[in-house]
Amino acid sequence: MFPKAFLKILPAAVAGAFLAGCHGSTVAVEASTSRVPVVAPAGTVLRVRLGETLDCMQSRPGDRFTGTLESPVMAGNVEVLPKGTVVEGHVLSARGPNEGGEAWLAVTLDFYERGGRRVALETSPLARVAHRDQNRNGKSVARISLAAESILGFTLKSMLAAQA
Repeated sequence: MFPKAFLKILPAAVAGAFLAGCHGSTVAVEASTSRVPVVAPAGTVLRVRLGETLDCMQSRPGDRFTGTLESPVMAGNVEVLPKGTVVEGHVLSARGPNEGGEAWLAVTLDFYERGGRRVALETSPLARVAHRDQNRNGKSVARISLAAESILGFTLKSMLAAQA
C-alpha cells in the first residue's frame, strides 16, 4: 500500500516526532515544578536562646539584644533556617513595678543573619507581666528578668521564605 521509500523513512519520522514531543513536555514540567517557594507560615514558633539578660528594671525601650535559634525552622521536610542562626531583636517596653504593683517587659525579633547579611523578619511581641507579691522578708517584689541562655518562643507574624 505504501511506497517502499516511504516505509524506509516512516520509522525515523515517527521516532523524531515522538522525541520532539517528549522533550518539549519535559522542559515544561521542570520549569513549572522547580520554582515552588518553601515557606515557614505565619504562626511558626522560633525557639531562641537569649544572648544576654533582659530585665524590667534595667532594659529600656529600643535596647537591642541577640540570640540564636535553638532548633531549626522547618517547612515540611525543608530547613528554612538552621539551628544556631543568629537573630536580633529589641525591647518594646520595660517597666519596674508601678503604683499598682505591676512590672512588665515586652520584646520582639527584627532580623536574622544569613550569608553575612541581615534579613528582616516580623514576630509577635513576647510580653511578661509580674504582679507585686510579698517575698520571705515581707517586702513587695515585682520583677521580670529573662536570663541569658534562657529559651523564648517568638511567633512569626508573616511567612518566612527559605533562601536559595
